Amino acid sequence: MLIHKQSAVIPYRFKSGKLEILLISSLKKKNWIIPKGFVENGISAQKSAEKEALEEAGVKGIVQSNLLGIYHQKKWGGNCQIEVYAMSVNQELDLWPEKELRERKWFNIKDAIDLIYNKDLKQIVKEFQNSLS
Repeated sequence: MLIHKQSAVIPYRFKSGKLEILLISSLKKKNWIIPKGFVENGISAQKSAEKEALEEAGVKGIVQSNLLGIYHQKKWGGNCQIEVYAMSVNQELDLWPEKELRERKWFNIKDAIDLIYNKDLKQIVKEFQNSLS
């Protein structure tokens, strides 16, 4: 089976002392997802994920070096293996490449977990939340 390597970030911030996660809408199904994309040749999975956060969600920040987890998704006649990192957001842009294609919205952690449809990604987000407590 064909394996596509991707990387993603969980963009987060603290607002009034509460953890919030930024989710974006998928292109077709309008599910709430995290920014992700192919790991590009010559750059690390973290750098690639940082680039996707900028392109898909219009956010900049610091991507942590430790891998939070890996989840899989069937797509394009194969299996996507997606490495997930945390990204502390320090800037939200008013204009970004996919602004017209996607919605972006901050959610409290419980709502974000409820909205994410991939069960393995839900678990990664829960473990990330626990690592911050």
